[in-house]
Amino acid sequence: MLVASVLSLKGGVGKTTVTLGLVSAAIHRGMSTVLVDLDPQTNSTLTVDVPPGGTAAGGPGVAGVLDDPRRGVVADALRPSPWSDLLRVLPGSEDTERHNHPDPGAKKLARLQTALEKLDPAPELVLIDCPPSLGQLTRSSLWAADRAVLVTEPSLYAVTGVQRALEAVQQERTSRGHLQPLGVVVNRVRPRVSEHEFRLAELRDLFGPLILSPTLPDRTAIQQAEGAGTPIHKWPSAGAKEVAGMFDQLLDRLLRSGRTGAARSGSGRGGSGRGGSGRGSR
Repeated sequence: MLVASVLSLKGGVGKTTVTLGLVSAAIHRGMSTVLVDLDPQTNSTLTVDVPPGGTAAGGPGVAGVLDDPRRGVVADALRPSPWSDLLRVLPGSEDTERHNHPDPGAKKLARLQTALEKLDPAPELVLIDCPPSLGQLTRSSLWAADRAVLVTEPSLYAVTGVQRALEAVQQERTSRGHLQPLGVVVNRVRPRVSEHEFRLAELRDLFGPLILSPTLPDRTAIQQAEGAGTPIHKWPSAGAKEVAGMFDQLLDRLLRSGRTGAARSGSGRGGSGRGGSGRGSR
């Protein structure tokens, strides 16, 4: 089971769009996938047509799971999505914000990882949509993740945000050695716009090979598919087909990194996974 956290410390850069594009690519490929919505705005939850957590239809949701990450609570919280039989969701809710403590201890940070280890059946891929802040929720995601996918756009303040996000990933790596930054997805790029070209060059100077290819263009089809609650791979337009192919490439990069990481760790993580029973055995 590969766990990837999708984050940015600046709102409005399309972090949820990238998360859902990777979800779409994964289920299009036939991969069993779990989407975890840690953002109290619940945009991921609503787009994949799942009721928010804390409601009768949504079950306890991710907030309830963070309250009590027992196997039964996790099972009650998981919801199917009309997007695909391959997709299950730990739905978000506004209630999730009460778990966003600015200075959590290790016990609180470990709850999400504990819950993910109790997913039954275990999926091939877990994608976590984080809030645009560095509190308990985002740090819990990094604590649980194998890979961190950072999202930005070619603007001044977004460049600063991705620098802070990368620093946060590097800091969590000091205590969670399995975590690695996959790289930076540059979203909403408009060709031949001089400001975007300048910021894209700046990002490449700052982060070098961490800038992932392809960069994602600003396409109306993305907003149309999200507004209709439809995977980008199923939206019937040339622009959607172009963007879907780009998400396929980003998913390839993520999966290759997971295989490389598993090969490097070898028996170091052992057949019993990180905590003694689970991931390493898959």
